Amino acid sequence: MQNIPSLPPCVSELLRATEDPGTDAGYVAGILEKDVGLATKVLRLANSPLYGLRSQVSTITHAVSMLGFKTTRELAFTASLFRMFDSDPSGSPMAIWRHSVCTALASRVLGRHLGIEAAEDVFAAALVHDIGKFVLLQSIPQAFHSVVQLTGLSRKAARRRARTRRQQGDGQKITN
Repeated sequence: MQNIPSLPPCVSELLRATEDPGTDAGYVAGILEKDVGLATKVLRLANSPLYGLRSQVSTITHAVSMLGFKTTRELAFTASLFRMFDSDPSGSPMAIWRHSVCTALASRVLGRHLGIEAAEDVFAAALVHDIGKFVLLQSIPQAFHSVVQLTGLSRKAARRRARTRRQQGDGQKITN
């Protein structure tokens, strides 16, 4: 487990600052501006169609104010996790990242639709639900890939298996 990298200092500072009730958006923006990649991601999210704004968000401070500390913190944390584990050439980190983001977005939508007050907490939980895969991929990459292959967890194999089962079910309906 000593191979697991630690969070960048900028992200650690941001996590601490956003937990402090006395922190303002300008201070958090100052932390984000130390990391151009994270600052860009925050601006991109603030300007995404998800928020449906009529005007462009052009400053980090405005983006942080609009998104809130919780969303800013989650974005910075997950983006830095992805960056930390992005050294594997197999593409697995990207697949895990995409799956986590899609699961989180779907969970947020479902949570809001169901009227769950803590829909943002549902989003956060879904975003990090596969964090163990990142840890395994970083600490024991060959074993991780072997397990994935042995269990048939590839998307292509899963789709093929689901299609076969669906076809078998359809065949049974026809013959009954």
